[in-house]
Amino acid sequence: MFLAACAASTPFLWAQSAQIVPRLLVVTCMGLGPVLMLSMHSALRIDDEEIVLSLFPVWRKAIEVTDVVAVQPRRIQARDMRGLGLRMTTDGALGLVMRGHDAVEITVSNGKRYVLGTDRRAELLRVLAAAHNPWGGL
Repeated sequence: MFLAACAASTPFLWAQSAQIVPRLLVVTCMGLGPVLMLSMHSALRIDDEEIVLSLFPVWRKAIEVTDVVAVQPRRIQARDMRGLGLRMTTDGALGLVMRGHDAVEITVSNGKRYVLGTDRRAELLRVLAAAHNPWGGL
């Protein structure tokens, strides 16, 4: 949608002014916008101390493994997320969803919840459970 808005506004902005600022906006919008959109990707890294969620290059969240109080499977629907990317769910959790209908929900000690959309839910649940409690699950 952003790219479509840029493309639609280009002829208008270019023709309206011979000044440099509107023309720089057009070049930035048409050049930098697509590059930023194409470079976005989600990542999840889990080690013994922390879980790192990121939507490169715009968002990153590190969660201490000791702060995790619950990990559970979750099924997500398009109406819950209103699209892909970094979104709030209808029930108040923060979702990082780039694919799939399967997800994992992480609840931390301060009550915040994170929903991670994945096509490898079973594997993610095993890894999160092992990272949270290496002596036998949650």
